[in-house]
Amino acid sequence: MTSPLTPYDNDTVYRPQPWHEVGEEHRYGKVDFDNSDETTVLTLLVRPDAEGAPVIDVEIGEGQRLQLVVNGRTVWFGVAGAEL
Repeated sequence: MTSPLTPYDNDTVYRPQPWHEVGEEHRYGKVDFDNSDETTVLTLLVRPDAEGAPVIDVEIGEGQRLQLVVNGRTVWFGVAGAEL
């Protein structure tokens, strides 16, 4: 019997892969999001700014398309490396 496909299997949702590198401070908190081929689509780091507000750092390949949605509204859509 075959298991039903999950959102991870059909790339509806990318699978999170937390970084677990002890001792290298710049690696703490980063999470890769991989597609069903286990290729990293993007890496996220969420950290506080000086006043405690969340900052979301996104690492994505140059020329990759990205859509940023906040509370259900698209606030940015474009190509990585392009001016906001």
